[in-house]
Amino acid sequence: MTEPEPTGTAAGPPSSTAAGPPSSTAAGPPSSAARRVPLRREVVVNARPIRTALIAKVCSAVILVVFVFTAIVMRHDSAGVHFVPTDQLGTLVVGIILSAAALLPTRPRLHADANGVRIRAFLGSEKVIGWDLITRVDFPKKLRFARIVLPGEEALALYAVQRWDHDSSVAAMNGLRELFANSRS
Repeated sequence: MTEPEPTGTAAGPPSSTAAGPPSSTAAGPPSSAARRVPLRREVVVNARPIRTALIAKVCSAVILVVFVFTAIVMRHDSAGVHFVPTDQLGTLVVGIILSAAALLPTRPRLHADANGVRIRAFLGSEKVIGWDLITRVDFPKKLRFARIVLPGEEALALYAVQRWDHDSSVAAMNGLRELFANSRS
C-alpha cells in the first residue's frame, strides 16, 4: 500500500498562498501594507417572537390532539346521535384548520441591515422599507410591539420584536437603533 503524498511539492513543505497571513522574515515585521485595517462591523438584526411562538406551538398541538381524539371517540360515544365516518373526517379537518390558525403567531419576522428593514406580520407578505423612508424607531412603554415610524407619523408594528421577549427585544432594538443612526450619518 502506498501512503498519500503530503500537500505541497516534493521539494519541500507546502508553499504559503497569497490569501494566507503575511510571514515575518528575519528582516523584521511585515510592512505596513500587509497590516490589517480594522473594518467597520456590519450590523444585521434578525428577530422573531420567542415566547408567543412557543405558546402558539403548544396551543396548536393541544387543539390538534383534542380534535383527533374527538374524531376517534365520536363514533363510539355518540350519546344517541348517529355519527358517520364523514362526521369524523369533518371534525378532523376542522381540528387541522384550527391548529394551523393557532400557528399564525409564529410567522412574524424582522431582518434589518444597512439596506433597510424587511418585516413580515401575522398575515400577508414581506414588506421592505428603506432607511431613507424611516423617520424613527421606537418601542413605547404602552405598546406590546416595537414600531418604525414613517413620514406623516405612519407607524408599522414590528410584531417580531415583542415586550415579552425581554433580552432578545433589547438586543434587536439596540441593533435597529444603531442601523438607523448609521443610515443618518
